[in-house]
Amino acid sequence: MAQAKNPTMTDNAKKFGDDVYNAGRKLFLFGIGTVATAGDEARKLYGRMVSRGMEAEKSVHDDPKSFVNKATGSAKDLGHYVEEKVQGTVSGTLARAGVPSRSEIQDLIARVEDLTRKVEALSDEKTVE
Repeated sequence: MAQAKNPTMTDNAKKFGDDVYNAGRKLFLFGIGTVATAGDEARKLYGRMVSRGMEAEKSVHDDPKSFVNKATGSAKDLGHYVEEKVQGTVSGTLARAGVPSRSEIQDLIARVEDLTRKVEALSDEKTVE
């Protein structure tokens, strides 16, 4: 006679598989959404930059050195802004997926090290007795 399968184990395995699939799908959709959003933002930014370029064109002819310095500062500011937005989005997505943050991992490591020291101290006390 064939043995009956444990329904709880089967149900748990199916639920785990579904959870893994859903998490992977969400990450995939996140990637697609990131690309789509970046494309939308790039188009908006392109339009704004063309308009500003037309305005700034006059000042380039008048004082090119000042224009270059101002443009360099603006480019750096934009780079920092984009970096912060991407990091915030990625951090939020990872948190929703249950991935611990760097600080949470560091806190956990510190706690494990503290517990290890306490266990070793207790072990040393028992050895002395």
